Amino acid sequence: MTLDMAEPGQEYVLRGIYGGCKLRRMLLERGLTEGVKIKVIKSQPKGPIIVEFRSSRIMLDGMCARKIVVGTGQEGGFVSVESCGGKGKCNRRRAKGGWRNRGQDEEGV
Repeated sequence: MTLDMAEPGQEYVLRGIYGGCKLRRMLLERGLTEGVKIKVIKSQPKGPIIVEFRSSRIMLDGMCARKIVVGTGQEGGFVSVESCGGKGKCNRRRAKGGWRNRGQDEEGV
């Protein structure tokens, strides 16, 4: 289940982060790592989610919460998501000139 579906007042275990490199790095810098216990303080269907972990609280928007997988801690093993392999940056690169020039060579424009 993802964090946006979690019930307020319940405690969960973080199982994985399915976001991009920037989201993963931002959450890791704040201490949200796999296996940490998270308590949902406040959750609204179309609003921010406030979570507590390691005696600190953060607020996440719905988009971030949909990319965080949590469990009750009673499930079996969890297969971790592979990282992008880059050194803090994602290997995916934008095409020069934006999405309209994708697939065209630089001289043929």
